[in-house]
Amino acid sequence: MTTTRSELGRDTHTLRATRGQRESPWREARIIWAPSLTVSITFLAQLCISLVETSVVSRLGPQQLAGVGIASGIYVLFFLLAIGTVTSLTPLVSEAYGRADRAGMRKIAHQGLIVAAVAGTILALVLQLFAPLILRLIASHETMEFSLAYLRGAALGLPFWAMYVAVRCISTAVGKSGVGTIVLWLSVPAHAALCLVLSHGTDWIPARGTFGAGIALAATPMISLMAVWTLLRLSKIGVLAELLRLPISFDRRQFVRVLSLGTPFAFRIAIREGVLPIAMLIAAPHGILVVTVQVVMAKLSDWGSSLGLGVATAVSSRIGYLDGSGARNKTRIAIAGGALCGILYGLLLCAGLMFFGGELVTLLVGTELSRNLGSTWQLVWPVAAWLFIICIQSSFVGAQSGLRDGTGGLVCVLLGEWMIGLPSAYLLANALDSTVVGIWLGLLIGETATLAIYWIRIEVILNRSERNAS
Repeated sequence: MTTTRSELGRDTHTLRATRGQRESPWREARIIWAPSLTVSITFLAQLCISLVETSVVSRLGPQQLAGVGIASGIYVLFFLLAIGTVTSLTPLVSEAYGRADRAGMRKIAHQGLIVAAVAGTILALVLQLFAPLILRLIASHETMEFSLAYLRGAALGLPFWAMYVAVRCISTAVGKSGVGTIVLWLSVPAHAALCLVLSHGTDWIPARGTFGAGIALAATPMISLMAVWTLLRLSKIGVLAELLRLPISFDRRQFVRVLSLGTPFAFRIAIREGVLPIAMLIAAPHGILVVTVQVVMAKLSDWGSSLGLGVATAVSSRIGYLDGSGARNKTRIAIAGGALCGILYGLLLCAGLMFFGGELVTLLVGTELSRNLGSTWQLVWPVAAWLFIICIQSSFVGAQSGLRDGTGGLVCVLLGEWMIGLPSAYLLANALDSTVVGIWLGLLIGETATLAIYWIRIEVILNRSERNAS
């Protein structure tokens, strides 16, 4: 069943793209920037949830904080694998939306929700079963109890995080992601209150320590998912209400399609996020001060890279839409538009780090320790350059997702970041006077190489598509 675009409603893909208008990267940038900013703000909300949790747990004691810190590193890997499996929904739903195929959109959306529930449940069970074994390898005896308690609580939320991200991907694909963003930001103070009550207790509720903090993290996506689903079903956004209408039906072909594309996406995200922890291992032999500086710089990069993730998601949605509407010849212009957004975001990030880097470092580690870290400018500029490349690269990451080249993206990350970036970081960390600057220069080399590899790979795909079309 297909329907007209007017029945589906106007969206950010078509608001500024009317016939007769001259296509240009600047026009595409104006189309992409709004959804990219919305998605970026959503990622920032997730970071705030993590910061709130750290603040609350720190009041339990240093061993509890260390235990949750170790557990969080393990949890994030499973979290990324869970949500990565459904990121394929954005280009797939966008493609069907470009064809004005409401029935196809509904089938893909439903299979995405099923994949999210199944993948999240399986990963939660695996985490519950293997967490003790993993913790025996990396955690001390004093912190293992707190780490394990946290993971047992947090693992329960993996299916709900995956389903929430699935709904967000579906909403982004049709240019209506604002509701999910607002709900997740409202959940930040709710999570703070829940985490405080469950971990520290009240007169009526016993304190559950780190287990309570894990339960709070599991409850947050459950509440957010229920709120988003209810609001979208009751809203006047007809297409989303239709896509989320119950009952959810199973379609084997679309289920396999979503899962087969989402699996390499998930591993690419997980491998990409593994670069900074490996960089931490490079810093470890150089002393506690170097490790502290590396942790601070990594925290700064986390906030900045959220903008890059927003651009990647918006470009993926845009290219999927163009492909479905028969306008794949505009893909290069869309990528250029995304790159312009990335350049703008990158410049803003660089300016922010250059002007406020010292204040941000002091906010993270305190005044006394920040004085011992040395020149903020010397430490911040390679991170700023790294973020600038990440923001530009995000357009190509989104393009590869939109072109449904999951395996190719995985190979690009392995070649550029792992085979070039990390070895360069190790060599420069030991060759330069500043270990941290050496690490980030090496990572910068790796990201630049990854950008070039992405570019080459996308050109190969587009040239092949043009030859087949002719």
